[in-house]
This record gives sequence, structure tokens and C-alpha cells, in this order.
Amino acid sequence: LVDDNKIAYYETRENITIGEAGMTRDIEFEQIKVTPPSFNITDSSVSPKDKITLSCETETAYFYYTLDGSAPTKENGTRYSGYITLPTDKNSVTLKIIAVADGLEDSKIIEATYNINIDQISAPTISPKGTTFEKSLEIEINHENENALIYYTLDNSEPTNESLQYTDK
Repeated sequence: LVDDNKIAYYETRENITIGEAGMTRDIEFEQIKVTPPSFNITDSSVSPKDKITLSCETETAYFYYTLDGSAPTKENGTRYSGYITLPTDKNSVTLKIIAVADGLEDSKIIEATYNINIDQISAPTISPKGTTFEKSLEIEINHENENALIYYTLDNSEPTNESLQYTDK
């Protein structure tokens, strides 16, 4: 069997038997290569809130991906688990995915370039709410996107990506 790109994923084995009833021909197909993965978002313009999910016709396949344009492998890639969130600190990202399965050749690498509409990012939440405090106080800043980079200032100026970066550590 061959896909649209003429990459064979199965090898055939033929058994020809000649008997009293004539000739019979048995053909077996054995999968030799993982079928390429597919993903749910094919539009090139996305929101940071969008979650990319993967699937594959090879039931035993699992996926590795990169977001920096490099080729994904087991050693150089993130193992897929549930969905992929896109970074919020870039305007564009190239997602590359490979499907692998024990005993089979890895799939070809599939890629998509996404333009991230960063204007759609919501504001972080701060706890406790802002007010005047007489003593030092520990605050917590959260965002619905766990990969969001949060910047802040202490001088009442507008934060930029060159301001202090918040970490919860």
C-alpha cells in the first residue's frame, strides 16, 4: 500500500500453492513503517489558547515534536502527551512531528508553521489584589496558559519583554 506521497508503509509476502484445485495465491501485508501523524489544526493562524492534538493510523505509535524547526527524534524532541500548547513569546513557530512505534521504521516528519496571534493573550491574575501594603508581602501571578512568560515592574511603568520576568520559584 502506498500513500499520496508514494511512501510504502507495508511490505507484501506472496505464497503461491499449486494443488489439485488449481493455483491459489495468498498475499500477506506486514506494516514496516509508521504512518505519518496528523494534527487537528491545519490553519496557519492560531491563538495561544489553541491546543494542537495529534493522531496516527498506526495504533501503537507515539509522537515526538519540536517547536524550534529542528528535526524531532527521541533524543531531540518533546514526547507528546495529550496536546501541544504553542509558545506565547513568539509570533511564529514551526512545529515538526514524528511518529514512532516499536519494531517499525519511524514515520516521515510532518511540519506546520503557525502564526501566533499574540494580541489574543489575556492578562495574568494577581493574588492578592493590588492595594497599599505596609509590610512585605508575597504575591502570586498566574496565567491560564502555563507556558506564558509574565513580565512585571515595580516602578508603575508599563512592563515589556525586557522588564523583570516572574517565576514562581
